[in-house]
Amino acid sequence: AVPLVEGGVRRLKLPAEAPSRSALKVEEALIRFFGSTDSLTAKTAVDLGAAPGGWSWQLARRGIKVHAVDHGKLDARLLDEYPVEHIHGDAFTWRPRSSVDLVVCDVVDKPARTLQQMEKWLTQGWSKAALFNLKLPMKRRFQEAWQLLEKLTAAMERHEHLGVPEIKAAQLYYDREEISVWAAFHRDY
Repeated sequence: AVPLVEGGVRRLKLPAEAPSRSALKVEEALIRFFGSTDSLTAKTAVDLGAAPGGWSWQLARRGIKVHAVDHGKLDARLLDEYPVEHIHGDAFTWRPRSSVDLVVCDVVDKPARTLQQMEKWLTQGWSKAALFNLKLPMKRRFQEAWQLLEKLTAAMERHEHLGVPEIKAAQLYYDREEISVWAAFHRDY
């Protein structure tokens, strides 16, 4: 078990086969939000803005079938060794043919635009859950993050037919200039 400390999870080791350092963000987020990396039960996922493939790699090595959407190049090993399909497309305009278990997004863009995209994926039923990063502005970080999370909560509550909203957010150790967010609908049976 990797210890949680104030400010995140420290001393995660980047495996040599990871396509990028961003792979550590997914690992830390799973530990932070769920206590381990083994708790992710998704079978299908979409990685929006995937290149070079750190997030796709973390998902695929857990046996999740990943559609990696990006105009950029993915690490060739992802396509050869893992269940990853590279889709040359735009993270903000590409749409899935059918619903997936998880959408992930680590796009460098305005946080409001990323949040709007994740809200759409969740409320349109394109994905059951989302794990994404919001890049924070230099000024008013706390206020901006708080307002965006309130907006997401309200949007998800308006779609109660999809389930009970669950939202978790944290500033991770491996990137202080953003917050990571988990959002999902849970059926209350």
